[in-house]
Amino acid sequence: MAGVKKGSISRRDFIKGTGLAVGGAAISSSVLAVACGKPAVVTPAAEPTPTPGVASFICPYDNQSFGTLAALKTHLDSAHVGATVQVSDLTKLDVNGTEISLYVKDNWTIAEVLRDRMGLTGLKISCNEGCCGMCTILVDGHSEMACMLLAKDAVGKKIITIEGLSVSGKDGGLDPVQKGWLKESGFMCGFCTPGFIMGAKALLLKNPNPTKAEVKQGLSGNICICGAYENMANSVLAGVEIAKAGG
Repeated sequence: MAGVKKGSISRRDFIKGTGLAVGGAAISSSVLAVACGKPAVVTPAAEPTPTPGVASFICPYDNQSFGTLAALKTHLDSAHVGATVQVSDLTKLDVNGTEISLYVKDNWTIAEVLRDRMGLTGLKISCNEGCCGMCTILVDGHSEMACMLLAKDAVGKKIITIEGLSVSGKDGGLDPVQKGWLKESGFMCGFCTPGFIMGAKALLLKNPNPTKAEVKQGLSGNICICGAYENMANSVLAGVEIAKAGG
């Protein structure tokens, strides 16, 4: 077997990074952990995963998450004596129903903040130019490409990522759109899956009973390198039927 070039990533590891099965394992909601909405396992101190509905304050130096402002102040005073960034420099964001206060530079995109500061790695970044739709999120119920939205411009808006759909689903499970993806296999490598699901969710918020043609038009801003477009359209329609059935 040919060696792997230093610094590169194998196809197997790439697929595993999306949360998809490798080597013929059955695909389920647990296997699609990242691609269909649940964040990867992370170290809490490095990539905090706040509890929905509970305010969270993230240290600008070591990324630890605290439930109260007082706790963060105590941490700064004890662990970061002489820190130049203070709690007054924190930016408040509403992410997946949780109020987050963290340090944000003026030139950071919301994609960078969500992935690198909050550990919400279900969001994928590909072109980083607003062309492919891989990083699609919901902002006040509308689809937005996270790589083109400055985090500072998201203040006061309600942000939903792929992880937020699983939180809001029935009994804390997957959203009907995600279930539709599983039913109709709306993926190949899975890298574009989160962006397509979020785009589909935005479409269904405006038009809860679209035709197949309307689904294709609504998702025309998203690119799938593998070419799974037909299955994706079927997945959205399956999600519509699952939602009608109360699933």
